[in-house]
Amino acid sequence: MPLMVFVASPKDSLADKQTHALLLIVPDLQGDHREDLVQSVEAHLAGLPIVIHTTTSTSPDVNNVSAVKESATFFDVDSVVWTNSDLSDARFWNMAGDSPPQTFSVEDSNEGWLSRCEAFASIVLSMTSPLLPASPQQRESTSAQGPESKPVEPADAYPFATLQFRIGVNFPTSRLNPSVIAGLAAEIVLPPLDHRLSIALDASFTRPRLVGKGNDPDLGAYSYVNNVHELKFAANLIFRPLGLKYVCIPILGVGPAVQFLKTTQTSTLSEGRNFEQSWEIGLEALLGLDVALGPGFLVLEARYLYTNLDHRLTGDTNGGNVATSLGYRFGF
Repeated sequence: MPLMVFVASPKDSLADKQTHALLLIVPDLQGDHREDLVQSVEAHLAGLPIVIHTTTSTSPDVNNVSAVKESATFFDVDSVVWTNSDLSDARFWNMAGDSPPQTFSVEDSNEGWLSRCEAFASIVLSMTSPLLPASPQQRESTSAQGPESKPVEPADAYPFATLQFRIGVNFPTSRLNPSVIAGLAAEIVLPPLDHRLSIALDASFTRPRLVGKGNDPDLGAYSYVNNVHELKFAANLIFRPLGLKYVCIPILGVGPAVQFLKTTQTSTLSEGRNFEQSWEIGLEALLGLDVALGPGFLVLEARYLYTNLDHRLTGDTNGGNVATSLGYRFGF
């Protein structure tokens, strides 16, 4: 007796005039083979109502368009795919016209039944994609070149290049007070380790300050204000240890940095201003999280910068800092 399996197809979507449905006719498949085929087709044609019809007939008259139309009408579908038991040969009918079926084949491989299902379903996607409605659920079609055609994986959907804007709070490791920090980063994803590595060029700017007072034996009590302009450039190697297939993607990074520091001091000891300016090479490390949101990613980050940069006006201490920030990453 023929067996019919209805797969993930809400009835209201079948009634939608803009939603197309596919009838897949295969000979009797047993056990895991049926499940593999169903799951592969579902994964490739996400959002498209699918009807799987299993029959004992292994060689229907594939040129009988009227018989195929009768099946399409019965199942309320717009297109039909028939295949033989090993998925190596198949026919595709578009019910929009009276044209003869299109034929395609899947080359044999030594990778097993599952890989054959993947290749078969990918070809079905490429044949069916012109019928799919334009919606966010529609997947990019791949060419019908046999088993090399693969579905679009989440990793492939991650942007090749990104531009990030962020703003946060800077906590200097010197005596300077916390300040607001703004940053900009451009990143390019690299192929190694399944796209887990990337290179980012980063720049940030902040203006910490220090207000203090003292007592000079000759001049008496005094007060001063140090206003600091800090500019940093860094080249970071970024590693996403869990890959790119998740909504939340952890980030680790490290790389060299160059810090530019300009200090302007005003004091009650004199009417003028004191200036001090220098730069130093250091090291930056970062820990972050990409959260998929809208067209890009919400970015949470913590960065630690160390440089052996001392200013007499700010005290004998390094010019590094710890910065926490919230930003957004746009993909290209």
